[in-house]
Amino acid sequence: MTRFVKKEFEAAYSEVKRNFTAIDSKISLTIDCWTSSSMKAFFGVTAHWISNWTMYECTIDFADISDISHTGVNLANVLVRIMEDLGVQRKVLAIVADNVSNNDTLFPNIQHAHIEQVRCFGHVLNLVVQDALGHISESITCLRELLKKVKYSPQKLDMLMKLCSSSDISQVKPLLDISTRWSSIYAMINQAIDIRKVSFFLFLFRYLSEENIY
Repeated sequence: MTRFVKKEFEAAYSEVKRNFTAIDSKISLTIDCWTSSSMKAFFGVTAHWISNWTMYECTIDFADISDISHTGVNLANVLVRIMEDLGVQRKVLAIVADNVSNNDTLFPNIQHAHIEQVRCFGHVLNLVVQDALGHISESITCLRELLKKVKYSPQKLDMLMKLCSSSDISQVKPLLDISTRWSSIYAMINQAIDIRKVSFFLFLFRYLSEENIY
């Protein structure tokens, strides 16, 4: 099975390389690092281009970087290898990346100096929103902690489901926000508003559980 998967990958990658050879327009890349739940680190690279007024995109690599330090120099070496292996180093116009500090050292170490750095607008927007949310951080923290207690307690989660059902509210599992995505805070608050009818019962249930009053 391992040999089969490797053979299929090599065939597909060869086809991708042939397709990129035929591209006569400039290409932009987006890059990001990601760590799996098993603590394996990866470096994702996606290519974007326009042909005949149609936008295309293709994931060109998902490199395992678990064995190296994630410095700008090391990531630059990985990125250059990916571009050169695909043969697109002279076609890349710009690379979109977030604002982490290692990206500021990544770009000066790319051998192809004509490539421009574009800061990810989504990441910039998230930083702005996170700063603004600091003014109501106490309320958000209280909501988050309550939802954690419900989400990670089978007893409280079951009670939420029953209360939602009795109140004609769609049964939902509590959403928790993610610091890198401001929209997740909106989703968490919006869901809490939707189930606010049962909030009093949840607070009461929490109080009774902690005080062992039955």
